[in-house]
Amino acid sequence: QDHISVKCVERILTILSLVMLRVAEELIALDIAIHPRHEKQMRPHQLAGFHFLVVS
Repeated sequence: QDHISVKCVERILTILSLVMLRVAEELIALDIAIHPRHEKQMRPHQLAGFHFLVVS
């Protein structure tokens, strides 16, 4: 066969979505930091926003 049915493609996409969701749930960020070069260029409100996002 040269083609796959739409139903088969939908089933495969559903399975892949569930697998990707499962993997995303298991990924945990261990350490988040700003590169020193970028930190020097950021304004105080940008640094405060970054730290707020990391903490919450």
